[in-house]
Amino acid sequence: MAGRVSGAVCGVKALRSAVRAAVVIGLFCLSGSGMAQKDENVFMCSADKENQTVISVPLSGEGVSIRFACPEGSVVFPALQDGSEAAQFCKDSWCSAQAPMGEAFTIAHKKPATQQKELKKEQSLDNMNVYTVTMNKQSITSSTLYFQCRPGKEPVEARVDTPGGKFDKDTTKCVIQVAAYGSKPAVEKAAEKECKLNDGLSATLNTSSTSFTFRCPKGSRLLPVNFDKAYEGLECKKKRSIARMGLDASLLEGISATSVTTAPPSSTETSTDSSSTEETVAAQAPVEVLPAYTFSVSEFPEKDVQVCYYCVDSKVKKEQINTRDKVCKALIEVKGVPKPDNGASSGTATFSTNMLVMAGTILISSALVMSISA
Repeated sequence: MAGRVSGAVCGVKALRSAVRAAVVIGLFCLSGSGMAQKDENVFMCSADKENQTVISVPLSGEGVSIRFACPEGSVVFPALQDGSEAAQFCKDSWCSAQAPMGEAFTIAHKKPATQQKELKKEQSLDNMNVYTVTMNKQSITSSTLYFQCRPGKEPVEARVDTPGGKFDKDTTKCVIQVAAYGSKPAVEKAAEKECKLNDGLSATLNTSSTSFTFRCPKGSRLLPVNFDKAYEGLECKKKRSIARMGLDASLLEGISATSVTTAPPSSTETSTDSSSTEETVAAQAPVEVLPAYTFSVSEFPEKDVQVCYYCVDSKVKKEQINTRDKVCKALIEVKGVPKPDNGASSGTATFSTNMLVMAGTILISSALVMSISA
């Protein structure tokens, strides 16, 4: 009897383990923001050659590192140079411009092991170039660093994808978007809005209010993943680059004002006798860094533009974002600023010119009269 009970317990445990594994695999497959190898804690793009994946990875504080791997046969771009000071990153997902990483960040490279072609069947970390990005110095404000994975032919081609367009399938195999958190939230807690699931959020930006900060609830993620893109219009169905909407604007991910940071330890002193004291140090508060997103407009368009983002439950598939279930839509309306009327300006200039001519005529006439009188 004891043997049967023991066997049943083992069977239940095995079943639970299988269910847990299935759930993990399911979440792993549903994630649209990239693929993370749990044991190795390495972020990777899709192994499917038909998909150009953009993965977003948070770099949440000073001393924090993240690792990502390029698909087999590809290496990071901008290409690594000798010396950490020479390392660069892309300023947007299309890599239309590059900038030095400086002292604030470093990137290290682990080369793949020697492959045996006949044994090469599946994508493995051992066959990939793995990169580690570390934040050495944290700025007050947040920023975004982009890296691309390109074919590892020598030299790595320094071409640029068309800004706002599609990535070249033959060149850009993957885009890694690193959200480098600043040390301070973009706004105070009262000004940061939560986009609650099964609900909506809206904001209006104009020349008096140029930015809006919101956060997604725990257990949810932001769409689109690429910060260079957003959903356009009131219906929020068409994904488009922000630049092609006629906007000079950006989205940044940083620390939420609702994050719980480590509190300084408090202490109490208890006198045991006249010569000694006993100090009790309270436990530190737990650290929980939560993300928030700030949409900022640098230059306003001539006409109104509607920009949308979705907060979706992490388990919801991408094609289900138009349903109200476990989805929140953040609608941001950017008010247009019409340019000055050229006709009115021209009319004013003409009027001023006519006045000058009339004044000159009067002066000349007065001079002639005075000359005749003399």
